[in-house]
Amino acid sequence: MGHGNRRFSFSEVVRAANLAGRGLSAEEIAREIGHGATVQGIYCLLRRLGLRLAPKARGQVCFSVSISSAAIEIASRSVPGADPEMLLARVLEEALLDDHMRKELIERARE
Repeated sequence: MGHGNRRFSFSEVVRAANLAGRGLSAEEIAREIGHGATVQGIYCLLRRLGLRLAPKARGQVCFSVSISSAAIEIASRSVPGADPEMLLARVLEEALLDDHMRKELIERARE
């Protein structure tokens, strides 16, 4: 797979997918792969693989979370047209930033 004159080897494709899954930006992935990989080439590669980079702003960290398909379905129905992953991330962030809700959630998790 390649972009323009740049072709990615199988190991580079696997590495790019892994790095994207770990939350790295296209620029960081291109730098990690090296050998002439460009940011645009990484975007094209990931798009062809059906992957997208997680939006990340300063002060944010990306991580994987396992969540039930029922929760994803509820999120999808709650706000039609919204990206369920982004919606759930926002709900989690708001819950953790609210002192009362955070304490209640932590207590429930300990049970």
